[in-house]
Amino acid sequence: AQGSDSAKLDTTASIAISSDGSGSDHVYNKTESAAAVVSGTTTGVDAGQTVTVTFTDSANHVVTATATVAANGSWTVPASSLSGLLDGPVTVKASVSDVAGNLASASVSEVKDTTATIAISSDGSGSDGVFNKTESAAAVVSGTTTGVEAGQTVTVTFTDSANHVVTTTATVAANGSWTVPASSLSGLVDGAVTVKATVSDVVGNSATASNTDSKDTVATIAISSDGSGSDHVYNSTESSAVVVSGSTGSVEAGQTVTVTFTDSQGHTASSTATV
Repeated sequence: AQGSDSAKLDTTASIAISSDGSGSDHVYNKTESAAAVVSGTTTGVDAGQTVTVTFTDSANHVVTATATVAANGSWTVPASSLSGLLDGPVTVKASVSDVAGNLASASVSEVKDTTATIAISSDGSGSDGVFNKTESAAAVVSGTTTGVEAGQTVTVTFTDSANHVVTTTATVAANGSWTVPASSLSGLVDGAVTVKATVSDVVGNSATASNTDSKDTVATIAISSDGSGSDHVYNSTESSAVVVSGSTGSVEAGQTVTVTFTDSQGHTASSTATV
């Protein structure tokens, strides 16, 4: 008796990663790390086979996702959160087997960088948090950053209650510090003022800090009576006990009013009162 048998030799399967969701800079920033989509192609792999993708950080924490090979050999895993991985090196690996058991894998080395911070050290309003007339004429804001490269731009805005905005910029120094030039707040109305600083690192992570201050540039004072009478002449009686009174506007209770009398020879007499 004679018999025959035939078999097909299948030893080839390959897989490639076309995109791993890290962008052209190969760095997962905060936004990309929240929803990393990996896609690629296979050859010699049957439709319906499962592709397993792993993201592994330097501490061997692993995020795993799977996809199914399409009829044309392509595959795409759903968006994966990399929040469980540390910042730093990340290895992205895709693995698949064909129905004959041939294993194929591909990997790429990327970086995760999701951290950028900014802080305002001084916003020019002083310890009272109020921009007075002098401070409003030249408000200087300074602060620090972490995880932000030297040369990046910090944008500072001053916004009043009517949404008028004054904008200025600064450059991050090598040590992470920044200082914007003196800005005039004359275009803002008195009242609440929000000082906001924003920056992004080179991979697109943004950071914001803000202070809530106020602007108060108006103070007025008027003399209602200076004790000289309607003739505006201090006679001997009036000169012995001069009483001066008046009113103020936008001046807090408890502030000190200083009254000075100066003659033609530059001689002075002074007295004080409390608002």
